[in-house]
Amino acid sequence: MDLEEKDLAYIAGFFDGEGCIYSNGGCFKIGIYNTVRAPLDFVERLFGGNIYEQVPKNIRHSTIYRWIISGESAAGVLQYLMPYLIIKKKRAILGIKIANTSNKQERFSLALELKRMNCRGRTAIAW
Repeated sequence: MDLEEKDLAYIAGFFDGEGCIYSNGGCFKIGIYNTVRAPLDFVERLFGGNIYEQVPKNIRHSTIYRWIISGESAAGVLQYLMPYLIIKKKRAILGIKIANTSNKQERFSLALELKRMNCRGRTAIAW
């Protein structure tokens, strides 16, 4: 893959602000959600994955585009972005561990830790 540093830095910043890292213990995924498709097309061209379109029920709301990639491919993306991540760096480290762990019990435990990190409000864990 021929990636330039400026592209990785751009995507990492975009991911820090609009991205998510999640796992249910069995499946590990990362995604970026946005109302503008063009940056997601750029990410898809570089890393693969899929873009999904969610048309709102309320006509006053914008269409939401979701770029999603899972498993080892998601971990690979995070490896590329790691040097540039700030907000989601700890979550990315945990996500890579989840993707690389074959022990189901350990993967479930790591997924639970990631879920706690993704909490909002008073129980949220600092980045």
